Amino acid sequence: MKGTKDRKSLFARVPVTVELLAGELVYLVIGEAVILIAGIIWEYSIAGAALGFFEGVVIAAGIMIHMAVSVEDSVAMYEAEALNHTRKNYIIRMAALTVILLIIIFFDLGDIIGVLFGLMSLKVAAYIQPFTHKVTQKIKSKGR
Repeated sequence: MKGTKDRKSLFARVPVTVELLAGELVYLVIGEAVILIAGIIWEYSIAGAALGFFEGVVIAAGIMIHMAVSVEDSVAMYEAEALNHTRKNYIIRMAALTVILLIIIFFDLGDIIGVLFGLMSLKVAAYIQPFTHKVTQKIKSKGR
């Protein structure tokens, strides 16, 4: 059995992705506002920090989407196959993250500390997911 062949949209296959992306978006807006306010108060250039934070949130969103698809596919597999599939996708995610971080560092494409704080959006989105679930359920119920 080789993964799901159902090609519905990601949001139909794994509905929690919408809620996690909403949480990451909230974290992005609040984080960029904090960076802007801190830059104004301490009078320093915020371009690198803001860019790095944005990059980190985008990377975290990509990790979350890849993880959601990987887990969803592995559920439809036999145990040994699912374990190998999960390990392989974990290695892919970590290798891609390492390459992206090295590119950001070597080409000075943003502040690396900002990137690391942006990567924390995955954790924050998971913590506030019950709240974003309630909000998305209210939006869905009003839309019908």
